[in-house]
Amino acid sequence: MFVVEQEEYVKEGIDWVMVDFGMDLAAAIIMFEKPMGIWSILEEESLFPKATDKSFEEKLKSSLGKLPVFMKPCSETDPDAHFAISHYAGIVSYNVTNWLEKNKDPVNESVVEVFKSSSTNNLLVHLFRDHPGQPTETPKDEGRKKKKKGGGGKTVSSVYLVSLTELMTTLHTCEPHFVRCLVPNTHKKPGEVEPQLIMHQLQCNGVLEGIRICMRGFPNRMLYPDFKQRYAVLGAAELASSDDNKTACHALLDKIDFSRDRYRLGHTLVFFRAGALAFLEEIRDELVLNFLTKMQGEILKRIRTRVYEAKRDQRALISVAQRNFRKYLKYRDWGWMIAVDNTKKLIGKSDPTEELRILEEKANAVYGEYMEQCNTKDKLLEENKKLWMIKRPS
Repeated sequence: MFVVEQEEYVKEGIDWVMVDFGMDLAAAIIMFEKPMGIWSILEEESLFPKATDKSFEEKLKSSLGKLPVFMKPCSETDPDAHFAISHYAGIVSYNVTNWLEKNKDPVNESVVEVFKSSSTNNLLVHLFRDHPGQPTETPKDEGRKKKKKGGGGKTVSSVYLVSLTELMTTLHTCEPHFVRCLVPNTHKKPGEVEPQLIMHQLQCNGVLEGIRICMRGFPNRMLYPDFKQRYAVLGAAELASSDDNKTACHALLDKIDFSRDRYRLGHTLVFFRAGALAFLEEIRDELVLNFLTKMQGEILKRIRTRVYEAKRDQRALISVAQRNFRKYLKYRDWGWMIAVDNTKKLIGKSDPTEELRILEEKANAVYGEYMEQCNTKDKLLEENKKLWMIKRPS
């Protein structure tokens, strides 16, 4: 992880001197994986029927005792430890008691398959649900195929090595993230903490090394488009001043007096030292908060201005109403006031005589038409009568 982190700095073209973070781990890895290393000795002793924990311990010491990373036990938490290994971050002591028994994994795969396929006990099936088991029938095509190397082991260590190989393959094809689990004490008691044990685990797990490289390196990084989009509020003119990402970012960060020692500009990424990005976020949050406060003040101003104007007009109307009412009380018994009040009733009303004249003219016009029709009717009736008298036979 540390090497990959530094390789990214070099790939991005920032000024960085490669630092050796615990590269002496190779000696311990070789001791585990070499032909007569710990793994092979454990595998051999597990398959030997008469092997014991004592014979396993003696074989380890006789085969690996001369190596500089294979040391005598020096554990304060486990006085019964049998040997110690000097890892890159510290010395770890090991107790080999029951290692052989645990490594044999006595549960046979065929027995597990029988449990899973023929047992009527649901609890038993549930306990072995994750165990692959061994199929009772093998297809002809699969039976002819050769068994892959390392496809499955009869001991826990061989299965572990296969799983470890698959894990390393997965880690090399993706971006790994780690969760460190710590054992609080060696007695498996809740609420009990052993500070020395925890510090020892932090040191051996590489957590302290990770903190050290983060403090020396640049743990936070952002792509140029993301950086411009998020921090354009700090200086949009500076970002638009140049098409070159480095020049524009330097102009923006120099404007806010952001020390160049706290960041580096790569080909595609902006790198920040530990805590530098938090400081930049504080500046941005302060500016955004200021903008939001001003916007909120302007909105409240517009809302309250409308309320104020309505109340101001109401107050002016109340004054006008009071003034007119006082004048009315003062002049209501005055003669001219009485005359004006009586005259107001007639203002806007039409003259009755004129209305009668207009109605009379309309009535005469309608009546004249009516009389003309009546005369026409009488004339036609008279003519009809004469015609009837003429045509009547004598």
